[in-house]
Amino acid sequence: MREVLEDKLRVIAENSLTIEALRYIFGEVIEKEKPDIETTDDNTALGERYRAYLQAKILVEKVFLKIDSYNTKKNDLEEINRGK
Repeated sequence: MREVLEDKLRVIAENSLTIEALRYIFGEVIEKEKPDIETTDDNTALGERYRAYLQAKILVEKVFLKIDSYNTKKNDLEEINRGK
């Protein structure tokens, strides 16, 4: 089963439009969940919420870096370009 999932990740990684669409939707959802500043918030509560927000952004970026590692097509293109 793992091979099937890795093949799907390769397909996603090699399609830049799919990656762009996924980045867009993840970014949109994260931005909608961005914490609001309430007048009753103390610094600790506000800091915790913003830290969680920033951590979510970092985790999503790490996921895209991992997906990009499955992209075998980009490596082939780099080798072709070097030969020019």
